Formats: sequence, structure tokens, C-alpha cells
Amino acid sequence: MGVAGFPVIKKTARSLAVLTVKSAFTVSDVVKDAGESLKSGWEKMVESVRTMQAEMDQKSSGELHPQAAGRAADVEGRGTAAGPPVEATNDI
Repeated sequence: MGVAGFPVIKKTARSLAVLTVKSAFTVSDVVKDAGESLKSGWEKMVESVRTMQAEMDQKSSGELHPQAAGRAADVEGRGTAAGPPVEATNDI
């Protein structure tokens, strides 16, 4: 090949290196955009949940759902509205 072939190889290697770097930048940009999109979506979801929680807290401030009140009474050992607690037996 000699001296005459060297500039062609050098130009080809340089072109290949440039394409490799461009590809790396493109992949980096795609990953960055995907990360930003994911972060943005996550932030919107968290904000939505916080808003919903705040609305629920405002609605339920001071008032309990009837079933929740019954469960609270059960936990405190007062029984349910249907009658006294039933003891479990093992008659097998």
C-alpha cells in the first residue's frame, strides 16, 4: 500500500471516530430526555396524590365514616353494633 494508501486509512478512521462520537452524543441525549420525562411524570403523579390527600383530609376533618367508627369501637373492645364479641372455639 505504501505512503499513497495512508491518507485514505487516516481519513476513514477519522470519519469512523467522528460517527462514533456523534452516536454516543445521540444516545446520551436520548437517555437524558427519557430521564427528564420520567422525572417529570413522577413529579406530576406525586403532586396529584398530594392534592388528592389534601382534599380528603379537608373532607374528613372531624367526621368518620360509619364503618370506620364501628371498627374503632371493635379495636377498643366495646363490641359491634350487632352484639357482643363472639368467642372462637375449636370443636373439631
